[in-house]
Amino acid sequence: MLDACHVLDWATNKENRTNPQNGLCLNVFFHRAYDKFLFAITPDYEIVISDKMIDNTEDERMRTDLIELEGKQITLPDRFLPKKEFLEEHYSSYIHNQ
Repeated sequence: MLDACHVLDWATNKENRTNPQNGLCLNVFFHRAYDKFLFAITPDYEIVISDKMIDNTEDERMRTDLIELEGKQITLPDRFLPKKEFLEEHYSSYIHNQ
């Protein structure tokens, strides 16, 4: 149930499509949310959840889980860390979409 997610959009960033540092391993739910700027990962590898995502989550347990994820660090891979510059670019777009 895991997806390979591009940090920078596959369609618009052709030069980094196959760059392993342009990847995240996410479940389907978070992959779609990441692409829609409902959450982001900072260049310091911390999770940021949008208020829109939390406010629109009706299930109380899920809302609590999302709130608890805020500020936590992602589990980093042994190889090919997501490139900080790529995360910064996505995070900047996330901020502009809030």
